[in-house]
Amino acid sequence: MGTASEAIVIRGYGAQDVMKLVPVEVASPLAGELLMHQHAASVNFHDIYVRSGSYRTLDLQGPWAPLQR
Repeated sequence: MGTASEAIVIRGYGAQDVMKLVPVEVASPLAGELLMHQHAASVNFHDIYVRSGSYRTLDLQGPWAPLQR
């Protein structure tokens, strides 16, 4: 059984509107793992450059299944 959460997902290059807040299911931790609750997050310049297409260091082709095992 997992935990419902939200994630900002980028599935293509572009302006700020390509970032979408989507519901995700976070898998339950396995033996030897732990689940941490995050209260805040930020976007750094590398994220902005990747989103805009200036840096092609990440493949933004989807679809993805974030946080699933």
